[in-house]
Amino acid sequence: MTPKIAIIGAGPSGLTLARCLHVNGIPSTIFERDPSPHGRSVRGGSLDLHNGTGQQAIRYGELWDEFMKHARYESQDIALSDHKGTKYIDIKGFDFGRPEIDRPALYKLLLDSIPPDYFRWGSKLKSVDEDRTLHFEDGKEPEHGFDLVVGADGVWSKVRPTICHISPFYAGLQGAEMWLYNPDTKFPDLSAVVGEGSHFCSGLGDGKFMAMVRDGNRNIQVYVWMRKSEAWAREVGFDIAGGKARKEMALKEFAQWAPQFRRIIEACDDSVSSRTLYMMHVGTRWLPKSGITLMGDAAHVMSVFAGEGVNVAMVDALELSRAIVANPSNIDKAVAEYERGLFPRAEVHQQASWESLQTRFEPSGNEKLKQHFEHYVEAVKKGVEYDEDASKPSALWRD
Repeated sequence: MTPKIAIIGAGPSGLTLARCLHVNGIPSTIFERDPSPHGRSVRGGSLDLHNGTGQQAIRYGELWDEFMKHARYESQDIALSDHKGTKYIDIKGFDFGRPEIDRPALYKLLLDSIPPDYFRWGSKLKSVDEDRTLHFEDGKEPEHGFDLVVGADGVWSKVRPTICHISPFYAGLQGAEMWLYNPDTKFPDLSAVVGEGSHFCSGLGDGKFMAMVRDGNRNIQVYVWMRKSEAWAREVGFDIAGGKARKEMALKEFAQWAPQFRRIIEACDDSVSSRTLYMMHVGTRWLPKSGITLMGDAAHVMSVFAGEGVNVAMVDALELSRAIVANPSNIDKAVAEYERGLFPRAEVHQQASWESLQTRFEPSGNEKLKQHFEHYVEAVKKGVEYDEDASKPSALWRD
């Protein structure tokens, strides 16, 4: 008997699950609030897919050859500086085995691999009953009769409250996302500062952090993060300010930073987005609920500072699909097997992400990060699978 599966959300985990089920002959219905695939705004720049997580899901979904058309091994360069411009590491031309891909390209890759009739665009979920009835906004009729409802609907999941009453909490950081377009021609000196991959800068205890990441079009995504109260953006008007005003406010916050980093902020486009970072408690879990489960950010949203979010979301989808394929007529057994692996796996990556966040704002943070990347390079040179060899938080971030 083929199970009737509802996937809430057409993000990385939802699309990966649909694809992994599809290649095994199991259809699904994907409910997405965006009105159409063309109306979906895929935010963000580049991300790296890791050997033991995201890459496994791509291979299982029979998408590796297509993925390789977009993968950028040359964008794995990593530089680490302090706020005065002193470099701690500058790794160039080293293959970490974690190729970069732009988020929009990954989204299109997954989207195009799934039959169009699987999608219910313009379906904004309001709530889920314990009997798995789906209720939508905008007057849409409820949907029911599903054997499994999978919440892949992100940080503020509408599925989560049905099985877990723990909500994300404020992680202590306010920030802004901005873009430096055509840097090679307009600002070649700033382009050289960033390099070919990622350049991370820590204020060494001043409560500031800056990340600059090259995308596939050679534009540069710039994130600035600041340790502030949760109410800060509202109190100073950062959340409602225009893009140019946000940029000016960010420059004021980074007034003591080296000129080259301030110039990068100044050179960015005026379309600046406000960001507030939330996370789930490390080790969050829930009791089994028949026919309902969670994946990705809905299950374990974590800080962005270990680059694990999308990768772990995709391996969630992979493992859930494997459990369903092995137990198509016993969904509760499939979900139980999936969640037995989900909770400890998520906890490891949540803890590592939390430790990484704290490290980047400590006075000795760059020294710890330098050691981390040096160990990383040595592990790769020795042929050790880094995700397995050094995935414990103590190995990643602590002295």
